[in-house]
This record gives sequence, C-alpha cells and structure tokens, in this order.
Amino acid sequence: MICILSRSPGYGDTSMDVSAKFSRDSDVACRVIESEVLAVNPRDSLIYCFNGVASRVWQLLDGAHSVEEIIAAIDGEFEGDKSSLRDDIISFVEELSAKKLIEK
Repeated sequence: MICILSRSPGYGDTSMDVSAKFSRDSDVACRVIESEVLAVNPRDSLIYCFNGVASRVWQLLDGAHSVEEIIAAIDGEFEGDKSSLRDDIISFVEELSAKKLIEK
C-alpha cells in the first residue's frame, strides 16, 4: 500500500497548467474508509491510500474542476500555508497523472 500527499523529489518545481481539468480513471477502483480513500490501479495492482486532504482532492478530480478551482476549494476547507498547500496539491495531481490514476 502506498500513501500519497507527501513531498516527493522535485517538490515545488512544477509548471503544471492549473487551468487543466482532470478526472479519475474509470478503471481505478476506490473505496472511502472513514476519511481516507483507497484506490486500486489495475495497471500495477497497487493500492494507494490518500489522507484526508488528498481524499478531498481525489473527490474533486471529477473533470468539472480545474486544478486552480481544487486548490481554492481545499484552501477554503483546510487550514495551512496557501503556498505550501498549492505546491502539495499540484505535486499530488502530477503524481496521480504519472501513475495513470487520473486523466485530462
């Protein structure tokens, strides 16, 4: 099991288009357990565990919200440094995209 929403190598070095909209891959199975999401990627058979903030980001990755809108929503729902929050969310979305858990 892999828990995500931590600072990975290259943290903060991003050029993601925050106007992009992503949606969860329909082949990825997921379940909500308490405040965490468990997602299974059929491509690598790994189970991904998302904490409370990452779980909320996952819910908002529905194709209707841009990354910028997700950042604004999370900023309104959770406390923390806005700059760090933004960097963390962008890194998380990039990681999900690299692992093919979401798509544009």
